[in-house]
Amino acid sequence: MSVTPDEIDTNKSTGQRRWAWALIAIGLGCSIGMAAFSDGTHHDDDLTHLQIARWSCQWPAYLLDDWGRPGFTVLYALPAQFGYFPARVFSGLLTAVTAWLAYDIARRQGVPHAALVPALLWLQPLTFTLSYTWLTETTLALYLTLGMWLLLRRHYTLSAFFISLCMVTRHEGALFVGLWGLLYLYQRRPVREWLLLAWAPLLHNLLSWVFLRQVPFVARFLNPTPTAEYGDGGWLWMWMQWSLAASLGVLLLTLIGVPSYLRRRRTRFWFTCGLAFFLAQTVIFRFGLFASGGYPRFLVAIGPVVAILAADGVARLAAIIRASEIRANVANLPAAALVGCGLLWLGAEFGLEDEAREFIGLVRLGLFSVMWGLFACVVACQSPSQRIRRGGIRALLVGLLALAMVQDLVGVFSPRPYNWCSPLALVEVQRAHHDAVAWIDGQPGSAGRRRYSANVWFNEFAGNTVPPHQAFAKDKIDTLEPGDFFVWDSKYAATPSHGVALETLRGRGDYVELTQSRQRDEHGVPFWVIFRKCAAASLPTSAPSEPTP
Repeated sequence: MSVTPDEIDTNKSTGQRRWAWALIAIGLGCSIGMAAFSDGTHHDDDLTHLQIARWSCQWPAYLLDDWGRPGFTVLYALPAQFGYFPARVFSGLLTAVTAWLAYDIARRQGVPHAALVPALLWLQPLTFTLSYTWLTETTLALYLTLGMWLLLRRHYTLSAFFISLCMVTRHEGALFVGLWGLLYLYQRRPVREWLLLAWAPLLHNLLSWVFLRQVPFVARFLNPTPTAEYGDGGWLWMWMQWSLAASLGVLLLTLIGVPSYLRRRRTRFWFTCGLAFFLAQTVIFRFGLFASGGYPRFLVAIGPVVAILAADGVARLAAIIRASEIRANVANLPAAALVGCGLLWLGAEFGLEDEAREFIGLVRLGLFSVMWGLFACVVACQSPSQRIRRGGIRALLVGLLALAMVQDLVGVFSPRPYNWCSPLALVEVQRAHHDAVAWIDGQPGSAGRRRYSANVWFNEFAGNTVPPHQAFAKDKIDTLEPGDFFVWDSKYAATPSHGVALETLRGRGDYVELTQSRQRDEHGVPFWVIFRKCAAASLPTSAPSEPTP
């Protein structure tokens, strides 16, 4: 279980380092270009995280906010003050640093084509998308990769310091703290390094208790009860999500690279980190634990592990093509890819919701062709003719290319949320909340009145800042004064956290309904309904006005 680095060929690594830097620069340039044309987010969570980081300078309690994740909030507190674009560029810079660290890890572990690692990281659709928005997975990937890089350089104390931050960046980061603890136990590291693995969650809980009278991590891990908001999925759910996060082609290259990567000395710990994290996400969503949404972006954290294994897969394919006798070495390659395709097929059939029909159709089309091609490749590899065997290898390469093209088609032509690699634009429901703000601004007597909603986009467009103790709508509606506006929304207001049902609000004697949006969600519910606080005795008897366009 030792992670001491293998010997490095200095002369060869110099040329690879130049290529790695070039690929990192290209990826960062593309990320900044996407950032410049983006005015939306990947999820609404992006904006909420940015708001918490921005407001932390006004209300330091947000630095301890468990939902906001202190490991993210503290890092983004300064960039968030400068606006969307600087914060997006900051995310791109974090991804670029992660790409360089992943390259150096691969180089120190003796991966032949280590210079390809940055490209194979940037080419993972969700790693690229998250590089120009604001989500915790990008930060977790950085802390994890930095921890491993320091471990390979034998900086055990610093490695423990940064791995501890994983636990306060995403709750699943506790897994990495546990793995580092087992490694340090195996290597009989000093007690001070063990203690340093726990510094971040201990400090977070201590400060939260002193200032907020909360112990967030204790409460979180002792309460794995699921919620009805997210549900659960099958055993292949996260495998299918991984094909979205990493791309079909890169994921299959990863499968091909695993055998040779594990045969190399001192690489199994890094592989274990990636595999354990994937399995943990699978189990969590299979049983609906900890209110997990089972999103593919969760797997961005182990994107650097995938990139390194995929680089080894490329090296393995290249070596086999160059070999004079390939029969004994090649048969397991298309077989591994065929198994991976089979699992992806099952995931497409049973692992995605009905709303993903267009994506499933693309996957079926690609997998149907590629699986038969890979099957022919397995058969060809058993032929006594070297020419036929080489043809089998070409079939494998064509199959992988076809799968990569399927992912590209998804990324370019499919609707959101499966359209990853493009500028992030505001969607209809978000633009509708901009219209709600404009409608209120046009009402007589609205100047200087408070406007509030549970929807993060409405509050963003309205310029609202939400104090930590009034983060939920149920805590806010009673504090508004007559003349103030409350905008009920179909996505957040009625959730258990905010706790404001539309009919309940309509039944209150101190709110009057003014108008509602013409646009409706999939259940026929208006995107928003605008209410105004008033004295109970002054309730009008007329019906609300017609929906706005």
